[in-house]
Amino acid sequence: AHAFNGSHDQAYHYVTHGMKLGFGGNVTFSRARQIRRLAAELPIESIVLETDAPDIAPAWLSDDQFGEQHKARNTPAEVVGV
Repeated sequence: AHAFNGSHDQAYHYVTHGMKLGFGGNVTFSRARQIRRLAAELPIESIVLETDAPDIAPAWLSDDQFGEQHKARNTPAEVVGV
């Protein structure tokens, strides 16, 4: 499920049926408590890396700060920070 932003119950329903969940940049925002908690609780093998990043840029990359140039390169270099 691309850019998953559903409930705990939905996530576990999908995962138990063999689906993988991708989380977008929203998982890096401190106010996104439910998604952050869910991403931390899920088995790592049920999570996939979103390859369209930074469509939803991480919290530390705002358009105000960096403009559009930060969207020019798609790299998973910040996965460790998430």
